[in-house]
Amino acid sequence: AKITATFSEESKRTDVGNTANVIESYTFDSGNDSNYFVIPVAGELTITQADYKIKLEAGSATFTYDGQPHSVGLASATLNYGGKTIKVTPDSEEGNGHIVNNEDGTSTVTFVVGKETVFTLTTSEIYAEATDVWYGENGEVSSYLVGPEDDLEIQVSLNNVDVTKNFVLDTFTPGTLTIKPRPVTITANDNPNEVYDGEAYEPNASIEEEGQGPKPPYTVSASTADSGLVEGHTVNATVEVFPVSETEGEQGEKTEAIDAGTYTLKINNDEEGTNKVKITDGTNDVTDNYAITLEDGTL
Repeated sequence: AKITATFSEESKRTDVGNTANVIESYTFDSGNDSNYFVIPVAGELTITQADYKIKLEAGSATFTYDGQPHSVGLASATLNYGGKTIKVTPDSEEGNGHIVNNEDGTSTVTFVVGKETVFTLTTSEIYAEATDVWYGENGEVSSYLVGPEDDLEIQVSLNNVDVTKNFVLDTFTPGTLTIKPRPVTITANDNPNEVYDGEAYEPNASIEEEGQGPKPPYTVSASTADSGLVEGHTVNATVEVFPVSETEGEQGEKTEAIDAGTYTLKINNDEEGTNKVKITDGTNDVTDNYAITLEDGTL
């Protein structure tokens, strides 16, 4: 005789564990059922932990401050299973798997194991975004952590069924996001044409240039594409007059330039004073995002 058995819905499972495999009903496909006394006996369905190990690595990047937000997310994901390895990145061909770093800080990873087998992994927040330079407790430039402060959480699904219990997060390597200060040079303008008039020279008087309006008494310059003022940012600085030092590295007290002679013009950057160099973005003080070099001028 040939018998077809139907198992209960409760007998089905997809995750690790044991389930009673219960015969709910049966039918005779051949033979005379009156000749048989059928006793259904439940079996046990066991799914053991698969050897699916996942390695995740966050990216690391360094940017020079430019007033714009920069971000870093998951850089690579590796799945080891049955002696095989699949590694994907944000640049991988989607047919083999792919990484998408989501706007909410999580990452979504697909591993294409076979035509009908595509695992989708979702992480807790990894992504880091920053605009400003971050200084640590020692005053040195520090990096933002790319990754969670606590344990990273993952969820894995297959055809919209949660199969996370079959996977082990073997390692997670966090990354760093660093915003470097933007170099900028501020130079006190030379003035070789001042004529004695018995009055003290005013170093901060604006100079009118035809067709250009007032010109500040200093020049802001850049040496590379990643230096100088960000577009829309402005410098507020003052210039002071000092006698020319006869000894290199030494500087006398601030003075007034009344008599004919040669003087040094310096940008005032008194850390404890009110005339410290300040750079703004139109609304906010962004001075700490710049590495400022001050150059002297000559009167």
